[in-house]
Amino acid sequence: MLDAAAAVLDAAVASRPPVFPSAVLVVARDGEPLLRHAVGDAVRFKVGGDLLPPQDRVPARTDTIYDLASVTKLFTAVVAVRMTERGLLDLAAPVVEYVPAFGTPAITVRMLLTHTSGLEPDLPLWRDWGSRQERLEAVLTRPPVNPPGGGHLYSDLNMITLGVVLEAVTGRRLDELVRDCVTGPLAMASTGFNPPAAVQDRVAATEDESYAGRGMVRGEVHDESSWALGGVSGHAGLFSTADDLATFGRAIVEGGGGILSEESARMLTVGGGEHGLGFELAAHRYMGALADTGAYGHTGFTGTSLVVDPASRAVVVLLTNRVHPDRRGPSVNPVRAAVGDIVAGALQR
Repeated sequence: MLDAAAAVLDAAVASRPPVFPSAVLVVARDGEPLLRHAVGDAVRFKVGGDLLPPQDRVPARTDTIYDLASVTKLFTAVVAVRMTERGLLDLAAPVVEYVPAFGTPAITVRMLLTHTSGLEPDLPLWRDWGSRQERLEAVLTRPPVNPPGGGHLYSDLNMITLGVVLEAVTGRRLDELVRDCVTGPLAMASTGFNPPAAVQDRVAATEDESYAGRGMVRGEVHDESSWALGGVSGHAGLFSTADDLATFGRAIVEGGGGILSEESARMLTVGGGEHGLGFELAAHRYMGALADTGAYGHTGFTGTSLVVDPASRAVVVLLTNRVHPDRRGPSVNPVRAAVGDIVAGALQR
């Protein structure tokens, strides 16, 4: 029955216009892959949006590396909870306690993780500020647009700020923290910020960002704010494969998988309403029927998603480059939800 999920992806690539030019899907349970499927072209277009000649296109493979975009936020959240285990971070503490330059004393670390700080969704850091320091100061001093502690307002500024907090309490760079706290212990060898030259031929292309002077982006982070911050940020910047991301999901569903305590893993994935700490809970719009059994996960703007179903101990990873060559295409959510429906049905049989 899971073959139907592969057929959904094939149809999405073949549609006119395509939902995305390529996709890799991994469905696994207890670390055992139930389905691994790649389709389409990881590199299909040239600057301007015209198709590359067939001989110049790069087919997607199951080991293709994709820009995770906002799925990065889950890794930042895990590092934050690891720091609470070590006594270096108090989620109830005001951010200003760790970063004195932060401009709103009423905002706590927990508010950053739950997107209840009231900070606006994003800022054009790449366009309106010059140096990395000026860009970070713009984020840290931005006043909230909603009352802190009020309703949910999804904001990249939350996780950019959290990354600054983590660097402040540890004295280490965020990429080092993610490596040492998450990807290293889990042997996620194809996951990291700023992919090295040795793996560039495996990286899927994203968007033609000629408007930012970048051309067709491949091997550098797609998100303009993360790019402006050097490719390492709490909200975006990680690259990974579907198998690596499935390993991460397995660690969470297994109660921490050696990178967190069971209590900490539960903190991340349990909460009131639709949001845990970093993780989104029971989001039908992209999880489909998996949301009915308490699934949790996250999506990324580039067309990526991770869904973990604690009831079946299944992990569903869908990686696409739906922004290649631009972001004007159809939403990926109907495809994500259809895959969720198929997986939920197959695992209940």
